[in-house]
Amino acid sequence: MAHATGPTLYVGSHDGTVYAIDANTGDGVWSFTGAGNPIASSPTVYDGTLYVGTEDVAEDSEGGSLLAINTVTGELEWRVDEPDAAVSSSPTVSDGTVYVGSDDSNVYAVDAGTGDLQWTFTHPTDLVVSSVVVADGTGFVGSEDATVYAFDAATGDLVWENSDPSEWVESSPVVADETVYVGAGGGELYAIDAATGETEWAFTDTEGVNSSPVVVNGTVYVGADESTLYAIDAASGDLEWAFTDPERDVDSSPTVHDGIVYVGSLDGTLYAVDATTGEAVWTFAIPEGVIGSSPTVWDGTVYFGSAEFDEDEPADGDAETGTVFAVDAETGEQQWTFTDPSWFVTSSPTVVAEPEAHSVDSRVALATFGSHDG
Repeated sequence: MAHATGPTLYVGSHDGTVYAIDANTGDGVWSFTGAGNPIASSPTVYDGTLYVGTEDVAEDSEGGSLLAINTVTGELEWRVDEPDAAVSSSPTVSDGTVYVGSDDSNVYAVDAGTGDLQWTFTHPTDLVVSSVVVADGTGFVGSEDATVYAFDAATGDLVWENSDPSEWVESSPVVADETVYVGAGGGELYAIDAATGETEWAFTDTEGVNSSPVVVNGTVYVGADESTLYAIDAASGDLEWAFTDPERDVDSSPTVHDGIVYVGSLDGTLYAVDATTGEAVWTFAIPEGVIGSSPTVWDGTVYFGSAEFDEDEPADGDAETGTVFAVDAETGEQQWTFTDPSWFVTSSPTVVAEPEAHSVDSRVALATFGSHDG
């Protein structure tokens, strides 16, 4: 087994494998095949350890797991099988604790070094697919019970809950300027006061928001179910622009880098959009597939996963293979593809400069799926 040494991309696949890939060449470095279940969760890297959740659909599965994998060797450090259901939520690491949601309606806090369970947040009454964000000692997460929760990150005690959403909250929150931004399945984007839980505004001109928002320079960018990418003023909730070129839903969560918004669509296209004007800069279409993975931008390259079909397979059928793509962030030209996954890749990649580094300026800091600032 090769060891990771330089810039490395990490991503999970529904084939039950975590892959480490050389970010410059697309060559495989190592693969961890001991998950035992599909992986839709997106990995987080912290202090040389990769954390990721697993589903629970394998024939002999009794639930999902949270895995800790050494980023250099690809060897398992520990696993937590406490969840009684799938872990689609992507882990967040803060002050030595890993926070992750589960389909058993709980949020788990686990010691990052040992895997020991610290506490369980049990207030949600439905699936927790949303990922946790931690800011100023408070954790924030959505649930399919149509509620956004805030809890004390040290103890798991409830701080507040906001039940304004009309339907499920699979979107992961982002916190900026003491405000929580999060989407809901009923078609709303909410701005919620981080301290009180009161709704500051709601943008409702959508059919559904499963994408997770990102906030950059006073603007919220988020995808929606009616094939649209929105830019919304973070302070007022007013629409700045709407990008309507996609032909199917935009469930992928956007990444913003150097004035460009990168986002995938279920129409199988990655879009690069001017963050100020909402005009398309370039597009990159994959053959016969969909893009649910959220892009990561690192060192001038955009990385994302895909689900691909045979030519005769309908677009809403089961994907047969998955590919990780690397395209030039400025031109949209393909740099390399990684085709080892035998099933689809909806997990969002993360890239670190060296294996012992953190996912700096990624989900750890911004609560988005792979938004790198490098």
